Amino acid sequence: MGAETQSGAEALLKELEQKKANALKAIEEEFRSNLKELEENTRKEIEAIMKKAEADAKSKAQAETNRIIGAARLEAKRIIFDATDKMMTHNIKKLQDILKSYASTESYKKLVVDMAKYATSRLGKGALVACRKEDKQLLNDKGFKIAENELQCIGGIKAFDSTKTLELDLTFEELLRMKKEQLTAEIMEKIE
Repeated sequence: MGAETQSGAEALLKELEQKKANALKAIEEEFRSNLKELEENTRKEIEAIMKKAEADAKSKAQAETNRIIGAARLEAKRIIFDATDKMMTHNIKKLQDILKSYASTESYKKLVVDMAKYATSRLGKGALVACRKEDKQLLNDKGFKIAENELQCIGGIKAFDSTKTLELDLTFEELLRMKKEQLTAEIMEKIE
C-alpha cells in the first residue's frame, strides 16, 4: 500500500500540475485575447479622439478665419466710407462755391421763379415763399406771396402752406444735403 499510495499521490500531483498548467495556459490565452481587445479599443478611442480634435481644430480655425475676414471687410468698409465722406464733403464745398456764383446769374433768376411756381403748386393757394433778400423783389414782382423772414442761404427758396404746417425746402443747401445722402447710400450699397 505504500507504493500504491505514493504512485496515486504522484498521479494526483501530476494531474494537479497538468490542471494548473492548463489553467495558466487558459488564463494566459484569455489575458492575451483581452490585451488584444483592449489594445484595439484603445487604438479606436485614440483615433476617435484625434478625429474629434482635428475637426474641432478645423472648426476653430475656420471660425477664426471668418472672424478675421469679417473684421477686415468691416475695416475696409469703414475706410471706404471715410474716404467717400471726405470726397463728398470736398465736392459739396466746391459745388457751394459754384452755386454762389450761379446765384447772381440770369439763369438763377429763372430757376428761383420756377422753384417758387413748383412749391406753390404743391402747397396750394395762399402758400408763402421765403427767400434771400436778393430774390425778394423778383419773386414779389412775379406775384408770389413773400414771407417776412429772409433766408440766409446760397440760393433757392422755402415755401410754406397757408397754415405753415407744411414746408418745402428747396434751398441749395438742402438739395445738396439730400443729394449727398442719396449718393452715399448708393456707394455704400455697391460696396456691400
